[in-house]
This record gives sequence, C-alpha cells and structure tokens, in this order.
Amino acid sequence: MNSMFVKPADLSAAQIGQGRPVERPTATDSASFGDWLKESIASVNKMQEEGDQAARKLITGENQDIHGTMIAMQKANISMSLMMEVRNKIISAYEEIKRMQF
Repeated sequence: MNSMFVKPADLSAAQIGQGRPVERPTATDSASFGDWLKESIASVNKMQEEGDQAARKLITGENQDIHGTMIAMQKANISMSLMMEVRNKIISAYEEIKRMQF
C-alpha cells in the first residue's frame, strides 16, 4: 500500500519575514484614490484597445491566432466588467453618504 506524506517546509526565520519590522505605507508613499482611479481607467482602456486590435488583425487575416485574440477580448471584457462594478459601488457609497444625517 502506497501512502503519501507531506513533509513540512524547513524555513528559517529570515525566509518567513520574522525579525523584520512591518513597513506601513505613509501618506506620502501612497497615491490618492483619484490617481489610482485614473490609472485603472487607463489600464482598462489599453486592454480594450488591445482586444479591438487583435480582433481587427484576425478579421483582416493579418493574424491567425484565434486563441490569443479570444484571450485579449476576454481580458478586455473582464476588466470592463470589473470597472463597472467598482463604479456601481462608488455610486452606492456616495448615495449612502448623501443619506446620512449629521
């Protein structure tokens, strides 16, 4: 009878991060929410353009890689869906704050 055993990893304290203080970001290190949002929208736009370009190349026969084209189009679709969900959550949070009474 063959049995399988998992041997625990032999990690030293340095490998798992012990002995080092946890670095916390400061206000000057992190970008503002507006900057993050602009970068995210630019990233989604870039993926949309890459998906469109891949589809155009496939249609014109310039590229024969249908799998790569479908992957690029799915990346664009998923990133757009995520952006729309974030937008919906932001609007919902804004409306919730608007309803608060001080």
